[in-house]
Amino acid sequence: MDLHKQVISGFQTLRKKRTTVGEPITTVSAKRVAIGECSSSERTMTEGNIHCHEVLPSRPKLSNSPPAGGSDMAGTFTPLSMYESHDSEAQLQLQLMSSTKVDNKVEKLKKRLEDADMELRTSRSLTNKLIGSEMYVVETAASEAEARHCSKIKTAKVTAVDEQKDKILKLRRKLASYGYNLCLKKMAKAYP
Repeated sequence: MDLHKQVISGFQTLRKKRTTVGEPITTVSAKRVAIGECSSSERTMTEGNIHCHEVLPSRPKLSNSPPAGGSDMAGTFTPLSMYESHDSEAQLQLQLMSSTKVDNKVEKLKKRLEDADMELRTSRSLTNKLIGSEMYVVETAASEAEARHCSKIKTAKVTAVDEQKDKILKLRRKLASYGYNLCLKKMAKAYP
C-alpha cells in the first residue's frame, strides 16, 4: 500500500473512532495538526484558526555506496552514463531513457539526412536543367549574334561593290564624253 492510501486509511479509522465516542470532527482535525499528520494542502478551520504548515516531502536517504561505474588507471571514478545516481535502478532507468532518446535522435537525424539527400538530388537535377536551358539560350544568342555579324559583313561588301560600280559608271561616262573608248573596254572586262 502506498503512503497516500496509508495516511487516508489511518485518518478514516481515527475519524470513525472519534465520531463514535462523540468528539466533534474539528477537534480531530486540530489534533492532527498538532501531531503533524496533515497533508501539505490540508487546512483546518477551527475557532483558534489553526493552520497546518506546508511540509515538504522528505527525500529518500541514499546509501553511501558508490554509483555503478568503473575506475581508470589513475583510480578516478568514471560513471557509466552521463547521469550520476547512487540508486542502481534509477541509474538503469536513466540509461534506458537516454538510450531511447539517443535512438529517437538517431532516427530523426537519419530522416533529416534522407531529406537533405533528396533535396540535394533535386537541386542537382534542377541545376543541371537550368544549366542546360542556359546553355541553349547562350548558344542561341551566340548563333544569332554570329548571323547578325555575317549579315553586316555581307551588307558591307555589297555596299562597297555598289559604290565601286557607281564610281566606275561615273568614270565611264566621263571617258565616253572625252572619247576614250579603249579604257572603257578594259574596265568593262574588269567589272562586268
